[in-house]
Amino acid sequence: MSVGIVLLATIAACSPEAEPHKAPQRLAGRECLAKAFEQGRFIALPSGSYVKGADPLYPEERPSMRLRVEGFAIQAHEVTNDQFAAFVKATGYLTEAERAATSTDPQAGSAVFARDAKGMNGRWVLRRGATWRAPEGAGSSIAGKGRHPVVHVTLADARAYASWAGGRLPTEEEWE
Repeated sequence: MSVGIVLLATIAACSPEAEPHKAPQRLAGRECLAKAFEQGRFIALPSGSYVKGADPLYPEERPSMRLRVEGFAIQAHEVTNDQFAAFVKATGYLTEAERAATSTDPQAGSAVFARDAKGMNGRWVLRRGATWRAPEGAGSSIAGKGRHPVVHVTLADARAYASWAGGRLPTEEEWE
């Protein structure tokens, strides 16, 4: 059994007035957090600072530095298959994984996490035909998984979606 894995979390960050398809809703006071995850809802994050590289694990994470981030709004959940499907329907966009699926390159494909027969151990495998529409490869489907996070999306695909949605991707500093 294999499981499609999100190659890139495509969470569009934008100001509330930048979302042309659905006006983002903000949480009021102490509203139930579960309600925050309604599709299309944005959460306002305040300005603040943090220490980047506070506990550097790798040399490239040094030197440690205090960074300030201005407030912004971020979608409360990953981009769903339904949201991405609306983008594809409106634009005719073809993801990089979809282009790779039709390639003659024997090394073309997208990474899928495949588990052993007991469902315990697993490893990443390059699977030809794995796309956002077929998350486990040829023959799989997103039918009944409209609210699941879209998978097999590259940085370029995520940027195209965010631009269409009237937003942008969070910066590295905002994500941290």
